[in-house]
Amino acid sequence: MKTKAKNTQKGILIFLLLVLSAPGLNSMFNIVQSAGLQGAIVPEKDTTFSIEAWWTGGYQHQKEKFLNDNIGLRPDLVRLNNQLDYYLFKKLHAQQVVLGKNQELFEDTYIKSYYGQDYIGTARIKELMQRLRFVQDSMQRVGRALLLCFVPSKGRFYPEYFPEYLKASYTERSNYLELRKQARAAGVQVLDLNGWYLARKGKTAHPLFSKMGIHWTHWGADYAMDSLNHRLEQLLHIDLPDMSFGEVVCTNESRGENDIERALNLIWPITQETLCYNTLSFNQTNKQKPKVIFVGDSFFWTVLQDWIPQNCYASFNFWNYFNEIWTNEVVDGKAATTHIRDTDWKARIAANDALILFFTEPNLTFYDYSGMIDSLYQAYGGS
Repeated sequence: MKTKAKNTQKGILIFLLLVLSAPGLNSMFNIVQSAGLQGAIVPEKDTTFSIEAWWTGGYQHQKEKFLNDNIGLRPDLVRLNNQLDYYLFKKLHAQQVVLGKNQELFEDTYIKSYYGQDYIGTARIKELMQRLRFVQDSMQRVGRALLLCFVPSKGRFYPEYFPEYLKASYTERSNYLELRKQARAAGVQVLDLNGWYLARKGKTAHPLFSKMGIHWTHWGADYAMDSLNHRLEQLLHIDLPDMSFGEVVCTNESRGENDIERALNLIWPITQETLCYNTLSFNQTNKQKPKVIFVGDSFFWTVLQDWIPQNCYASFNFWNYFNEIWTNEVVDGKAATTHIRDTDWKARIAANDALILFFTEPNLTFYDYSGMIDSLYQAYGGS
């Protein structure tokens, strides 16, 4: 009996040693190919040895971080840890991502914006919209159009699913509501796709938002862009290519709408959902294609993936957060992205037919959006 007990103890010890040494062995021999982690992850860089770095401790500190990020099986162990935390405690490991009711995922910035917790004040919003009207008038005098577009917010669409601990007293003092009010008072051309979505809540054949994502679904974005194109026709007095909606294909294979769920790095998805996709076609016969610049946030990627700008406009620029510039050529892999700071961006606007400011609610005051309006105002002669 003692021999059997000793053998059992040895077996357990050997098993534990193998488990503990597995990451190191995998680093050396690359036995198992681990899929990478998702989300905004910046890998730690390796460091080189120097006497100075050794004595200050900088070498050891950076080497430790590098080895921690690159040890074998780390992505799989991270997913295992995240899955256990979610299963046992409903704890999520992704910045700003929260789990709401009905298994709806949110980013907390959308919830804060809904409650006006990032409100920049009526005076500042009024000033921004008056400045934008100045820019709009300046562009109109040379035959160019400006359109302020409020993109849908999942937080405003589904407040009933907020987690209880993030709920607050609702107020009309929010950036979106005040911007919409002051824009109309100033005479700024507005397309309120946020309101467009809210008016259709519970009335559409297919989901407008995914449970597992923060952006609009492809199905909803296609119809929103059709409305935007009709508005452009009115502003530019032209007839754009027509979008035709063919067969709808529904599947549980997401085309990217589960973006924030992927960033959680779980082994199994929180839930399976069915999403639907339009089969789009474009009638371009005897149509006029404008040159358009979109300044906006990540909601534009959905539009780009459905090839709407490529088919409806002669050319397009997407100025991501008024920073990184994407063009037809960049999307096709024929050119590298450039940055606003490195270009004559006012000349680019003058060379296009329309400038569309394309932001969702929490980004209306972030990422230099308000600074962008100030820059436009100054570029067109405001003081």
